[in-house]
Amino acid sequence: DRVDISKAIILFIAVITLIAIIQALLERLGLPLQRYTFSTNSGAIFALAVTIFITPFVEELYFRGFLFKGLLMHHRPWIAYVVSAGLFAVLHPPILAMIDVFFVGLLLAYLTKQTRSIWPSVLIHMLNNAVVFGYLLFGLKS
Repeated sequence: DRVDISKAIILFIAVITLIAIIQALLERLGLPLQRYTFSTNSGAIFALAVTIFITPFVEELYFRGFLFKGLLMHHRPWIAYVVSAGLFAVLHPPILAMIDVFFVGLLLAYLTKQTRSIWPSVLIHMLNNAVVFGYLLFGLKS
């Protein structure tokens, strides 16, 4: 129902705002996570932990555990898939990445529905982030 969607969108906006505040604070502390440059070993280790372990768990808990499952209870399945994957994509700019992330979000939602658990999605999300992190750390030439 519309109230549930409104609550989910408000929570989504609150999470994005919190993420922006945390990122601003981390940048002030000298951890430029958005630029994918690691000037210190501790910065790289922190970025690795956040990117590969913490973020996938938190995102899957919200997008598949809360939002997708909640939408499935009150709406047609296609609405749950599209809304949860769309909001997941919006959290991952730039626009070209958002297109890919939308389809990853659909896949993770499907996996969650089929297994009736967020854990397979968490593991796939961690693997995906590990591959991207490795590419950004070792594969890009400046």
